Order: sequence, then structure tokens, then C-alpha cells
Amino acid sequence: MPNWKEGIDWATDPTGATAKANHYFVAPWGDDGTGTGTAANPWQTIATAIASTSSTATIVIYTGVYQETGLSAGTRNIIGDGSVMLLGAGSGIGLTIGGSNNYVKNIIFKNYDTGLRITNSANSTYAEDCVFVNAGLLNQYTFTGGAFGYIRGCILINSVYTAGQATARRDTTFDSIIINSPISGNGTHRGCYIDENSHLTMTVAGDPATNSNIRGSITIDGTSYTDLAAANAANPTYFSGCVDLDPKFNNAEGGDFSLAADSPHIGAGNAGNNIGGTTFGQSYFYGSEWLDAIIDSDANLTYNVSTGEIEVAADTVVETGEFQESNLRYLPRLDLCGFPSLDNDAIIALAGQDRLIYECAWSGLDGIYGPWKRFRFGEIPSVDTLGNYNGEEDYRWGETEKIIMYKRKYRFTFRANGL
Repeated sequence: MPNWKEGIDWATDPTGATAKANHYFVAPWGDDGTGTGTAANPWQTIATAIASTSSTATIVIYTGVYQETGLSAGTRNIIGDGSVMLLGAGSGIGLTIGGSNNYVKNIIFKNYDTGLRITNSANSTYAEDCVFVNAGLLNQYTFTGGAFGYIRGCILINSVYTAGQATARRDTTFDSIIINSPISGNGTHRGCYIDENSHLTMTVAGDPATNSNIRGSITIDGTSYTDLAAANAANPTYFSGCVDLDPKFNNAEGGDFSLAADSPHIGAGNAGNNIGGTTFGQSYFYGSEWLDAIIDSDANLTYNVSTGEIEVAADTVVETGEFQESNLRYLPRLDLCGFPSLDNDAIIALAGQDRLIYECAWSGLDGIYGPWKRFRFGEIPSVDTLGNYNGEEDYRWGETEKIIMYKRKYRFTFRANGL
């Protein structure tokens, strides 16, 4: 059985053998004909999962690329388990949801007119930790009751974002990053980063933006302003805590939106969070050119390009959770261990990110390496109390412990099939 993290009742059964109630599973190696939607026997397509489950179901989708269009989940919840991409052909709507307190989490939408459309009949329909690349986000939320729909922790790149349609404050975008993506509709933006190529359109009926970094032009009720300073001068109550500053991401071009030590985003966002919702700290994992530049600037680090080995100074021991996040969620480029450069299209051509194995070997202070161990993309390397690593099938997600590494090296392998 695959290494499912989501949809499993880790709290009551640490072996991972028990699924949560009313949770159903989809995986690239599943079967729409003989599958039953269980973790051990999943379906292969999201469309089949939707058609086969009740309106209150939660559908868990395993790492992979799903080339599906026109999905309508209704009031069901949709959760990505790992790196999950819905890939379109450049048009149409990828997924529509709408109901009461239902959601979409951890899905990458790519190449649609609209990646995700949110409608509603009641309250609090939302999207969280999703990525939109050339795939718009259309929030048609019109509910006027006591609660509101929201977007949280999302990234939009080259995507049109239409915020909520309610006549009073309803839709809110929290802790998100918006790049080269025009924004319209009647909504609030709290703790967001909006880059210089993203025009923000606001209305009087909407709440103001707060604690955000707004670098582009702004239109308020038909009046346009070249930048935040001009908009704020004319509307001094609309932009509390907002700035127009270089965000100082570590490597935005490489898909790494973590923050440098002197980033103005740190602690300046919604409720004291970081603007854009990204972490403070550096990722040492996005290609040898970038990796070399980072390590050259740090006297405590050395890097051997030919072996892909990162070494910490002899008097330094660090935990991986504090030192680095091995986050390949966006997989923009890899140049490690002699591995060829890759981008998302190359991964898709080779049948999806679920076929790329990530392994790490490391040493203690004695400098002696142990065997290669398999880890999961988008997760800090960790081990459970039985000694299973988080890329292995038997890993228990309810018993996560960090790993202390002195020297480490990485390798990547394409497997021949989805298992």
C-alpha cells in the first residue's frame, strides 16, 4: 500500500491501516473498474471518485498528474496527498466546488481558463495551500450570512483571480502570494504579497487590504492609482499595515518563496504571521547554481558539486527541520548529483512527479554515511518511532521525529511505473 498521509486515522491507529470515516482515495495506479475507493484499492480518476461517493465525502488524491477537466465536486472536500497536479489543455474549468464548510486543499492547478471555481449555497467554502499556474481562480461566493468564504496560503502565477461577489465583506484572501495575476471582485486581502505585475481592483463595499505587500497599481471604485502610496494617500483607511517593498524571497524564480533573514515579510502579516504565509529560512535544494551561491555566502557550509554533498562545519550540528526544508513541491528545476535539468513539463512527459524518487544519505559527526533512505517531496525529512522514513510505505505519520544530520547527499531516480 502507498504511503498515505491524508485520510488516515493516525491518532487512533498508528499503523496507518485505518482510514478516516467517509474518506475515499484516488491514485495514478488505481483502477476505475475494479477499485473500491479504499486506500489499498483506490480509483484512478477524480471524476470516478466524485461520481461514486456521497455529497459529504472527502476525496484524497495521491501524488501525481491528473489530466481531467470539468470536474464538479459539489459539497465534497478535495485533499491532495503529496504533490498533486490537475493539468488542463489550456482552456475550460478544472474543478468546481460549492456548499457549506467544504474545501479544496493542496492541489496544483495548471493550464486552465479557470483552475478552480468556488460557488456556494451556504457558508465558509474555501481553498487552502493550492497553487495556480496559468489557471484562474474564480470565487463566485455570494452568500451574505454570518460567515464568508476564503482563500488561504495559496500561490497564483500568471492567473486571473476574481475574488468574492458578495455585496458586503465576505470573501477574504489570507497569507497568499500573487504574481503576474490581476485581481478583481469584492474581497479583503490580509497578509498577502501582490507583485508589481498584478493589478488590484477594489470596491468600497469590500474590506480594505491589511498587512500586505502591494507592489502593483490599484483601482478603487473606478479610480486608478499608480502604486500603494498614491492609493493610500487618497484612501488612508484602506491599507493599514501595508507596504510596498522588495519581499526578499530566497529564490522566487526557482519556486522557492521562503524568506531571507532581512525580509520585510517576517512577522508583518496577518495576526503576526509572515506576509505571503511562507517560511523564514533558506532552502538548499533548488539546483546547483543557486545552491553554490547560497553556500559560498555561508562560511559554515561547503558543497561538492560532483557528489551532491552538503557539509556543515566541523563544530556545527543542526536538525533538518531547522536547517532546511527539502521542499520540491513545485519542482521547478534540479541540477543535483549530475541529474539532468528538469521542469514540470519534463516531469509530466515522464508520467508525473509520482515517479520521481527522492533519497538522502547522511552521516553523524564521524563522517561515515549510512544507507540511502527514501523521503517524501514537500516534507521535512523525518523518521517514526519504529525507524521508518517518511518516503517509505510503513511510515507512521502520527509519530514524526526530526533527523540530525552532519553531512548529507541526495539522489533522484525515475521509476518505471507508478508504484
